[in-house]
Amino acid sequence: MSSVGGRDSRNEELLRAPFTTENANRIAQKITSWRLLAPFLGLDKGDEAEISEEGSLGEQRIKMMQVWLSRHGKDATYLNFVRGCEEAGRRDLVDTVYSLVQQHSSIPLTVSLDCGSLARLGKLTRNVIVLWDA
Repeated sequence: MSSVGGRDSRNEELLRAPFTTENANRIAQKITSWRLLAPFLGLDKGDEAEISEEGSLGEQRIKMMQVWLSRHGKDATYLNFVRGCEEAGRRDLVDTVYSLVQQHSSIPLTVSLDCGSLARLGKLTRNVIVLWDA
């Protein structure tokens, strides 16, 4: 079974959807250092120069997401963003993306959790987390 972020392949189908501009703006608010994240999202020095032209840090974060969306077109999916964030060590952004996707889906996402030496499978719903032994 393929896995991204400890989540199984059923989740990958939900994450293959294109990133929405609305969610890109929400994620931009959570980015603390766009310069560290940009290379993991496939943005190059030219993109970084374009982003740097914006005024405030907040404007630069939004611009980074806009540039990422425009550069990657149909490949600007939640899944590809999650992969870049995982490579950059930004687990907090991965969790935010899963939360955003879950809010707009009727299918619960699942996550594998390691609790000591006991592996557990958690089924996430919007308001309830149910854990059981795997």
